[in-house]
Amino acid sequence: MSKDAAALGDAMKDKDTPDWDAGFLNDIHGVFLVAGDSKETVDETVKSIEGKFTSAGTSSIEKVHRVDGKTRPEEHRHEEQSVLSRLQRNMVG
Repeated sequence: MSKDAAALGDAMKDKDTPDWDAGFLNDIHGVFLVAGDSKETVDETVKSIEGKFTSAGTSSIEKVHRVDGKTRPEEHRHEEQSVLSRLQRNMVG
């Protein structure tokens, strides 16, 4: 993957090394994207996934990067759907 970095327009440290976070310089064979309605839900799901890849106390996966987001405040959680609904009604009508 990193051999294609320059051709893809990525910033380079030198001719052969992309300017990436260190964890991404190694080969990556899989990605888990976990989302939920709360940090607790996400943490439980991550723990469950990690458990499925652990045997005799040894994990076969390595966490390279994690980004924690935030849920929208309760009063705005469904705002996007209502905006999309209004746009769709206006497009049809």
